[in-house]
Amino acid sequence: MKGHEIKPGDILMFKGRGIIYRVLSLLLRMKRAPNWSQWGWHLAIAVEYHRNNGWIIAEALAHGVSLNWLDEKDSDFRVLRWLKRDVHSTEVRRWAASQAACKYDVLAYVWTAIQIFWPSFPRIIDRHYTCWELAFDWCRWAGLPIQPLHRYPIITDLVAAYRERAEELLTYNDAAAPYDRLTNYARRADL
Repeated sequence: MKGHEIKPGDILMFKGRGIIYRVLSLLLRMKRAPNWSQWGWHLAIAVEYHRNNGWIIAEALAHGVSLNWLDEKDSDFRVLRWLKRDVHSTEVRRWAASQAACKYDVLAYVWTAIQIFWPSFPRIIDRHYTCWELAFDWCRWAGLPIQPLHRYPIITDLVAAYRERAEELLTYNDAAAPYDRLTNYARRADL
């Protein structure tokens, strides 16, 4: 996908890598989502496009929540357009600025493991974020929450919610996008 085809507020889902990803995604698939393709893992939010430099994204990494340049050449990602309205980059920047000082949730993998075996374990609301929490909170802030606030965000919950709304979302996005919706957006079968 070309950078100018992404829109502010889109969720970017990056391909999973590494041993922790392999172990936790396998457990998630076995225990919570047998139909999940295990493709995506890391999430980021598209903030603003610059003609010369590309996209600025908001993401939660080990050093905390930050704004970074998207490296489209070295990144394998899919776009999930969750919102059913156009979002201006100033709105996303305002939200991202309010998150920029937040720390990374160092217990992210512990919380994920707990959720695999105890799905009703509630989310601890604090200013520490995983990339999943950041994406879910963006959607809540923008007016279309993915799930209840106190439910812990898991990648498979986003995938399931997106699958439920995929045709509705793609129909909306197709009207505004001058490109092939089936090759440029995450399709139900891809997730």
